[in-house]
Amino acid sequence: MDWTALRDRFRRAPLRPPPAPWRPVPAQKTGGITDVGFGRPSREEGLTAPDLLLVASSTGRGVFDCANGQRVYRDHGETYPDDSLVREGIGPLEGVQVTMAGLWGGGLRTTTDDGWAVHLVAPDWPAESVLLSKDDEPYRGSNWWHIHREEACELRASGFSPSGRTLVIATACDPRHLLQRGRKEIMTDPATWVDAYVRAWHTNEPADIGALFTDDAAYFTEPYARPWRGRDAIVRGWLEREDEGGPSAFEYEPVAVEGETAVVKGVTTYPDRVLSNLWVLRLDGEGRCAEFTEYWMEQPA
Repeated sequence: MDWTALRDRFRRAPLRPPPAPWRPVPAQKTGGITDVGFGRPSREEGLTAPDLLLVASSTGRGVFDCANGQRVYRDHGETYPDDSLVREGIGPLEGVQVTMAGLWGGGLRTTTDDGWAVHLVAPDWPAESVLLSKDDEPYRGSNWWHIHREEACELRASGFSPSGRTLVIATACDPRHLLQRGRKEIMTDPATWVDAYVRAWHTNEPADIGALFTDDAAYFTEPYARPWRGRDAIVRGWLEREDEGGPSAFEYEPVAVEGETAVVKGVTTYPDRVLSNLWVLRLDGEGRCAEFTEYWMEQPA
């Protein structure tokens, strides 16, 4: 790779607004920012989005609603915590340990489950630029946008919320870019989830199984069976009934998607039998399954 040419490419790239479905959210000014981190409300406060941003500065902490950029809570304490990478939440984040990123290190998510990625480059080090890409990478591909260049204010952190709905670019001066997209725009294609399920079917690795489900998911092995409830119970139940090595073949197609719910039709082939399957799954905004119900019937020989 020609690093000189690559550096020139990034240096010449014009600043561009992020593409749809991302929309900019004006955020209240906050000076002296040291670190930021995302959290989910510990209690319902009537906020319009589940993503909240905890911002720490030289004068205290504030919680911002990522849907509208408004500060919903503020205090003037704990400027320098004992653990600089984890802070105690305040207001709607009270009782939540928020992982932070900024002046003292740490990091936010750099990718989303549906192919968006954020990259830091420094063609004129130490000044950094932030690039946003979709199903591509800016070092070789072309599907990327130069969305921020560090100028007067030092970059503190950039990255996505765990839900993938929010992207923040925080500088020492303010949350300069706060970008949001709607829940329906990030629902994982059910095929992505089913492909991961089939991989876990073959590996029977607890980590692969657990990654498919939310903490409190329900797994119905039959429509009227008592479900396995919770990720740990699902992993145990799966391994107690595991198909060693998985089926010989599994063919499927999503036949309906409505909001968070998807219906998948499949055919499972084993050496000694063939099953017709119908799965009903409810996915959360992060691509994990909150409820899974399986209907199956053995095909005649």
